[in-house]
Amino acid sequence: MKHYILSLLAAATLLFFYSCDLDDPIIDYVPVVWNVVALDAEGNNLFDPDYEGNIIAETTVTYDGETYNILDGLHNDPNVQSRAYLARFGNPYVGTDFRSGGTTPILYIGEWNGDGHWDNETVVINWPGGTQSTLSFTLTKPGWTEADYFIDGQKTKSPIVRFVRRDNHFELKK
Repeated sequence: MKHYILSLLAAATLLFFYSCDLDDPIIDYVPVVWNVVALDAEGNNLFDPDYEGNIIAETTVTYDGETYNILDGLHNDPNVQSRAYLARFGNPYVGTDFRSGGTTPILYIGEWNGDGHWDNETVVINWPGGTQSTLSFTLTKPGWTEADYFIDGQKTKSPIVRFVRRDNHFELKK
C-alpha cells in the first residue's frame, strides 16, 4: 500500500511539472467595449432609466447585420448577462460606469476579444429621430489600448465616448 501511494504521488508530481509550458504563458487581454453616454442640452443622461426623458426604448444598435434593442441592466433585466470571462458580442445594455463609482448610467456595446485582430469592426447607433452614429475600430496588436477608434470616420482616443442631443440629432461631445 505504501508503494502504491508513493507511486501515485510521484505520478501526480510529474504530471504537475510537465503539464505546463512556461514558455507559452496564458494571457487574458482586456476586451474592446464601447462605453457611450448620451446627454441632452441640459446635461441629463439620456441612458438613465430613471430619467423621464430617457431614450433607451427608442434607440437600437446594429452590428453584423442584426439590430439589437438596448436592455436595462440597472433594473435587473433577465436578458442582461455578465461577460466576465468570455469576450463575445452580446446585447447592448445600460449599466453603471465603474469610473464614476457606479453611479452614472452608460450604454455598453461589445465585447470583442482583446487579443483578436479586428479590421474596421463597425457598429451603428440608431438614434431616435432617424439619425445614426457609426462607431468602428481596428485592432492589429493585442490589447484594447492598441486599437484605433473612429466615430463617423473621425479618429478618437478611446472607446469611451459622449454624445449630446442638439435639436433632432446627436453629435460627439468634445
